[in-house]
Amino acid sequence: MKMKNLKCFCLGIMLAFLTAACCTVPQKQNTFENLNSTLWMQTSAEYRMLTTQAYQRARMSVEKALADPAWTAAIEQVDMSYKGMQPAIIVDIDETVLDTTAFQAELTREGLRFTPALWDEWTRTASAGRVPGALAFLKWAAEEKGITIFYITNRDVSVEPWTLKNLQEQGFPVAEGLESIFSKGECGDTSSDKSGRRRHVCQGYRVLVLAGDNLGDFISGAKDTPENRIKAAEKYASFWAEKWILLPNPVYGSWEGALFDYDTALTEQQILERKIDGLRF
Repeated sequence: MKMKNLKCFCLGIMLAFLTAACCTVPQKQNTFENLNSTLWMQTSAEYRMLTTQAYQRARMSVEKALADPAWTAAIEQVDMSYKGMQPAIIVDIDETVLDTTAFQAELTREGLRFTPALWDEWTRTASAGRVPGALAFLKWAAEEKGITIFYITNRDVSVEPWTLKNLQEQGFPVAEGLESIFSKGECGDTSSDKSGRRRHVCQGYRVLVLAGDNLGDFISGAKDTPENRIKAAEKYASFWAEKWILLPNPVYGSWEGALFDYDTALTEQQILERKIDGLRF
């Protein structure tokens, strides 16, 4: 073998060896899946106008609900007797009243995958901002209309003191002497299903409006296939934009988990591949 060819052959062997060695070392990867959606929520005029529009619509619904004693927005209350009950509004917290996109931004910048531990650590900073339109609506409802506000969240019950602190520091109405926040792990809801907590509120209040960013903020069974989720939402077509106020959230939610069967044991690459397989052409 000529010297020139021998050098090329040896160089090729060395490169192949180095490539194989590198592949055995876990690499910190970032697919930037949430880059555009997080930036859209943080910077776009469109997002701000959508949330403001949603809460303006909520005001109209509250006015109609107060004038109609037969009105309830909670399907858990339909078969209950709620005549004469005090009015209430139920809202989700994250991306409904509190803006937690700073957490998503940190994950994207650092190339980290969401974990409950990271999320709980961040919520303890009580540093979330406000979703545009949320504060004005809830203060109007509580202070001018005398409506009690309940916050039903899938934050863990262990971080509830910091959740309360965050809401209060941002000026959101929290009734004194009343349990207003219901976290995951309360009222028998050990999973992300919120129906037990909604039912608990329904036992003492007539629910005028529900507001949230995820299907599970309104009904049970949000964790299903994409097709079944759509069918479940369409079943209550008359509730949307009337009794149920939906906030935009393209970053995360049960819609995302539906794309990979909620299997969090999958690697990021496997999840990405399943998402790509879900694209329609």
